[in-house]
Amino acid sequence: METKFTLQTGDIISTYTPFEWKRPMTYMAPLIRFFTKYKYTHVAIALECWGSMFICEAFTSGIIIRPVKEFPDKMKVSVIRPNFEIDKIGLSKKALSKVSTTKYDLLSLVFFQIIYQITGKWYGHTKARKAEKKFYCSEYVAWLYMNVFSKWYMTTPEDIHKSEDFTIVFEGWDHELITKEDSL
Repeated sequence: METKFTLQTGDIISTYTPFEWKRPMTYMAPLIRFFTKYKYTHVAIALECWGSMFICEAFTSGIIIRPVKEFPDKMKVSVIRPNFEIDKIGLSKKALSKVSTTKYDLLSLVFFQIIYQITGKWYGHTKARKAEKKFYCSEYVAWLYMNVFSKWYMTTPEDIHKSEDFTIVFEGWDHELITKEDSL
């Protein structure tokens, strides 16, 4: 029996992407797992815009938004939901303010994060104005919830997924994520 799960604005989707030779976008996941020692290697956020649900995330091309139905397949996901009230419109506006205007922070991901994972010391940007110009996935999601993640610029998918400020509400496959429109 297949399970379906309805996303809400503010839900954070953590993904486990298995490596596949035929899918170049999966090549980075094993490296991230190796250094972080954690199964989830990517996070994104669910937003309702214009009456429809979207996934907003930091991707290699920058901050992007796409309909839930276009979210990649063949990934295991864990969805967490805030344990506190959120301003859904404010969160959506903040998230959308970076779409197509903010680049991907590859340097922080492959250099500063690795050094941080090995040494426990952060050498990347710590000033918000500089750090907000580029994001990797967990940095972006943590920035959206900076009331929870004060050092959002050095946050990992594990930090987000294990935060006590969120509750796991779904674990399964990405194709099981649906929107309110799908459930009607």
